[in-house]
Amino acid sequence: MEPILQDIRYGIRTLLKSPTVSILATIALALGIGANTAIFSVVNAVLLRPLPFAESESLMSIFESDSTRGQLRGSYSYPNYFDLRDQNQSFEQLASYHGVDFVLTSSNEPARVQGQVVTANLFTLLRATPLLGRTFVADEDKPSESGHVVVLSQDFFQKQFNSDPNLLNQAITLDSTKYTVVGVMPRSF
Repeated sequence: MEPILQDIRYGIRTLLKSPTVSILATIALALGIGANTAIFSVVNAVLLRPLPFAESESLMSIFESDSTRGQLRGSYSYPNYFDLRDQNQSFEQLASYHGVDFVLTSSNEPARVQGQVVTANLFTLLRATPLLGRTFVADEDKPSESGHVVVLSQDFFQKQFNSDPNLLNQAITLDSTKYTVVGVMPRSF
């Protein structure tokens, strides 16, 4: 025990003799530890942690590239997606989604809403179940005169509609188009 105490006393005397070097060394250590922690957090979130879906190890993203426009990772157009889906021999299922901004005008004040336009089978493919209501059924992603349907996120449902369960099967207006609310997905989705 005595040699450890001598080493600690020697270390403290050395630090007190040159406080500038001690402060710089402490700052360098703090920056190094902070950078390593940040890098590991990103690697853990992006590479190590599995996706929050059942059988996530079998999910795959497919992108379209267009060298004439310099686009390396683009979304498939719907006609190209339908061709890919109809000619698919490699995957159990294919689904498509892409981000879109909407303007909600059926609530008190108009609000910009970030959403996704998805094919009807996306929730089935991800084996996701709604918190309230249901997800899309076959052919609800095709244009029809019977109207459009929407599934809301739990956060949006709470923020814009105060978690009102009577909203199910009611219409909301997005970009001047009526959508019937058929379900609400849980926050974990």
